[in-house]
Amino acid sequence: MTFIRSLFLLLLTAVVEPLTLSAQLPSLPIGSTNAVLNDALRYINDVAISVQLLSKDELSIEKFLYDGYFPYSLESGQGLGEFIRQKLARAIGLANFNKPEYAGRKFQTTYGGSLIFVRDGTDPNDGRNWAVYLLLATDNWFTLEKNDKGELVAPKSAYTVDLVAAVMRSREHGFFADGVVQTRLELEDGNGNITAVLEGTEKYNWETGMVVRPADGVFSLPIKYAVEGQPGKVTLWYANDIRQVFSLSDGHLLQTMTLPRLAISKNVEGIELLVKGVSLEFIIESSQDMVKWEIPYSLISLASSGNERRFLEKQLNGRRFYRVRIEEPVLQKR
Repeated sequence: MTFIRSLFLLLLTAVVEPLTLSAQLPSLPIGSTNAVLNDALRYINDVAISVQLLSKDELSIEKFLYDGYFPYSLESGQGLGEFIRQKLARAIGLANFNKPEYAGRKFQTTYGGSLIFVRDGTDPNDGRNWAVYLLLATDNWFTLEKNDKGELVAPKSAYTVDLVAAVMRSREHGFFADGVVQTRLELEDGNGNITAVLEGTEKYNWETGMVVRPADGVFSLPIKYAVEGQPGKVTLWYANDIRQVFSLSDGHLLQTMTLPRLAISKNVEGIELLVKGVSLEFIIESSQDMVKWEIPYSLISLASSGNERRFLEKQLNGRRFYRVRIEEPVLQKR
């Protein structure tokens, strides 16, 4: 019955221009409902409107009286709220409410704004190549009333448009940044202690609503944390080894850094490890099964230069794996 569709729903619709995104974000549009809403307005290019008759038990939709989709652009100069109001008025005008059997029945008008685009290098005629991200949506429930002529008509409440309520209706909200491959949300108390850590990867987390879609340049955050302005941090990892950290309270950029990368090669004495892009404290770990990791204390430091560090581990029996990670304890005061 509810109009809220999945955040990552795919639809087939009219052709729109491919999405162009910046490489990194100067700030994150979070910290208040206005910040999140204003960011959503930048991307919405499709509006969905419908008028529905609910079932008598009000648990499902019995009949669609109107269902339509409209292209929208903020650059048109018309605000989204007014645009939706006009489309709602048209939809309600086309619906025939003046039927005796509709007296006392529950109806709803629904509206939503989405970003729709064709994925780069794909066939726009193939619906599987379209991406649709629902950025705001909600509904208005109402019963009919009689006008001066005694006809059944929709009340003013059917035309209500509340964009803030529409943003807050979903559990999670999508944000856009090209190249993001992983996210982390850290909640803090008033003393700066981390109280919870939520991770976002390409696998959708049903508990938090967090996910990352690198191919589309989008990631999601729980809406309640995105708008409350509470203490904490949001960290974005990019495919180009850049990491950005933002304040959860207002989205301002706290830190941008290049993550170290590990290259491994063989020489006559053993295994040589080259750590590139050194700008943070790091730890090299080794493992025989990629499950249990430990610090190889037998590493020998070699001559290094600039932002590169070289190490040697003399030949060992058996196969070993190596990784480099940032020394960053979790659930401790930063």
